[in-house]
Amino acid sequence: MIGVNVSSFSFKEKNKKNAKCIPFDSNFSCLKRNCPYTCNNVIELLETFYNLKISPEKTDSNQKYFKTKKNSFKVEKIDGKVYVCFDVCYGSYGTNSEITNIDTNEVEFNKKSNYADVNSFRVMFAFSEKKANYDIVKGVVLFQVIGHYGVKSVVNFKLKEFLSLNFNVTPLFLTVSNREVIKQLMEKCKFKQITLIKNEPQAAFTNIWGINCGKETKTYLLGTIKEKEKFVDIVTNLVTSKNQVYEIIGDYDDVSFTVENNGRTKTISVNNLDSINLVETLPDDVLDNEGKTITSKIDNYMREIAKGYLNEMVEGVDVLV
Repeated sequence: MIGVNVSSFSFKEKNKKNAKCIPFDSNFSCLKRNCPYTCNNVIELLETFYNLKISPEKTDSNQKYFKTKKNSFKVEKIDGKVYVCFDVCYGSYGTNSEITNIDTNEVEFNKKSNYADVNSFRVMFAFSEKKANYDIVKGVVLFQVIGHYGVKSVVNFKLKEFLSLNFNVTPLFLTVSNREVIKQLMEKCKFKQITLIKNEPQAAFTNIWGINCGKETKTYLLGTIKEKEKFVDIVTNLVTSKNQVYEIIGDYDDVSFTVENNGRTKTISVNNLDSINLVETLPDDVLDNEGKTITSKIDNYMREIAKGYLNEMVEGVDVLV
């Protein structure tokens, strides 16, 4: 299965009380004294991170190998949207094993402990271009998923580490979902309790500037649902649009999913949403005959998914006076 995991992303100054989100066209280099890099906007910020990570990194504590793939960085500007893409190479090492051909049942070779089982994953940051008198402070980031494997957690960690050390900046990554994905998720798991954040664009500003803005409205569904069989309909009927976007935010300690699945009850913290595996599947034609990703095709599909989220979510701050 090939798919994408979607998060929103934004930036705030580190350790600053009541810090506002940093506009994407800001000079990030000015946020820390003696910053070693020059980054005049978010594109340059992401490109600097990409270039810095081309050299492989290995972490012996959890035996993981990480790097960005050389010559994979690409920036596209289409219909007022910006798409920043690159490949991440990620895998595990540290164990000996026999690599066996499952068709012939023959051992092809012995894998040594210093051999890493590495896959290449596409990552796309998408956001709207700046408009007059309007600051863009939020976008979406899409992480390719291959089967049960992905790079969301490691990219988030590496980017946070890089920004905190060099720019005094903290990136915020929030799991996002739309009506259809939430419906699929709830059909797989029997929800007892759920808490969601609803982005509510202000139509007047959207019409003026051609871009979504407005305050975020928090929608809570609390308590035990007695008629659990109807819970999917109850939740999805709260939204008015097929692509209505929700963010799942961890500002509160008690925000969590409680599900019943396979006869067991499980409570999942918002800090561990990867275990829910909110993934949108991609068509099989993103792979060639050898099972390798066709970059042009996966980029096209990821752009369409990103556009769907960007068109419905709050992307910026109030109109500047």
